[in-house]
Amino acid sequence: MLKTAITVSSLASLLFLSGCSENTQGLNQTLYSAIIGPEETNITQEMVDNIPYASMYTRLGDNPQALLVLGWVENNTYPARLKWVAASKEMIVTEAGRIVKTVNLSNGGNLLSLQSTQRDPLTLGILHSSTPKHWQFTLSWMPGYHMNYQAHSTFMVGNLERVSLPNRTENLIHVTETVAIDKLSVTYTNNYWVSPTSGQVVTSQQYLYPGSYQIGLSIGKAFHGEKK
Repeated sequence: MLKTAITVSSLASLLFLSGCSENTQGLNQTLYSAIIGPEETNITQEMVDNIPYASMYTRLGDNPQALLVLGWVENNTYPARLKWVAASKEMIVTEAGRIVKTVNLSNGGNLLSLQSTQRDPLTLGILHSSTPKHWQFTLSWMPGYHMNYQAHSTFMVGNLERVSLPNRTENLIHVTETVAIDKLSVTYTNNYWVSPTSGQVVTSQQYLYPGSYQIGLSIGKAFHGEKK
């Protein structure tokens, strides 16, 4: 089942109907900024609060920060697959805070798929002592013909840290994931900061594939529609 939360055209209608106030103009600039924009967008907490949809701050490499909104939810499995969109048709797809696919990223590099027959430890509650700290999966990406590379990762749960987020500061537990692709003799590290109470990934720094740029994600307005 594919559950539609919002479309980019709906965002346009929402902004048009709301008039041309100063706040609306600011929202329009924020929502219609591409993931990679010409200059840093001033995304205020008021803007985030006024958007009636879940949202995600994102930063690709050293590029300006932008705000994505939740476009679609595939909730036929747990965790739900969340599709975050920009008006320029760029999209980042996440499951339990992990990027599992990207579409139309403007630098040309995209994660085509991330698949596994095992449950991702992030979906099981990475802070639980009973959760496995090793995981195997396959990656496919472009440019180039990089299909179904076998990868394995090791998680390490670290300490509680005071983390500055785009719109607030929180005490979060730092979790590192070291990913190895033996066929290419490469490793890279993803970082997740997890709520000690909910176990949710609040902010992260992830690589799509070996040698990709780093993507930073931080929750703007959380999505609360997932059900176990």
